[in-house]
Amino acid sequence: MSWINRSLAITGATTASYLVLYTGYSKEKKALDPSLLADVLLARRGPKFSIMEFNKLISLVGISTLMLALCPGMEKEQADLTIHSIITLSVHSLLSSYLFYGKANIPPVQEFPSMPMDLVSKDPKQLGKGLKKLAILAGALCHLTLFKGDSWFGKCVATYATIDLALLHFTTMEMKHDTSNGWSLAVRPYAYLPYALGIVGAANQMVKDFGR
Repeated sequence: MSWINRSLAITGATTASYLVLYTGYSKEKKALDPSLLADVLLARRGPKFSIMEFNKLISLVGISTLMLALCPGMEKEQADLTIHSIITLSVHSLLSSYLFYGKANIPPVQEFPSMPMDLVSKDPKQLGKGLKKLAILAGALCHLTLFKGDSWFGKCVATYATIDLALLHFTTMEMKHDTSNGWSLAVRPYAYLPYALGIVGAANQMVKDFGR
């Protein structure tokens, strides 16, 4: 198998794993539920629901392939995995803009100047708005860092910024508040995988950059 096919296989396997272990996981039952997978694949709860679940899926695939590209043993696949990540995250951004712009997840542009005040607010609702704005800015900056410069310094800074911004976007977008438990990361268990991959990828990159 050529390395190009291997990179596609890695992205395909990553997508399949999220489809089964993330999309097919029930928060209520705290277990895998095949009927949830069928709901999405067969659009049994309507096309919009399936598109929204697909959008969550490709965001996780994009972040995960981005982190995988930096992990040990992925040197030959790094360029292709990064391209796969750029494609999936770009589709995710376009879909999110279409689905959520002007709503809670993506506030209108004219509301962004209030972000600093939102982030220091003691009101959970106002703070939540600030976190969503921070998530959007982090995601936009993450896209920019994927296009690294030619210098060692530029590549080094961009690489660590990419990891931090991708995880910051995901974390702040998914933070939820309730009166009983306060703030928490309201995601299904398999969605924690990008954090583990990010730690491994960052450690591997640090060894390459500074361990000589």
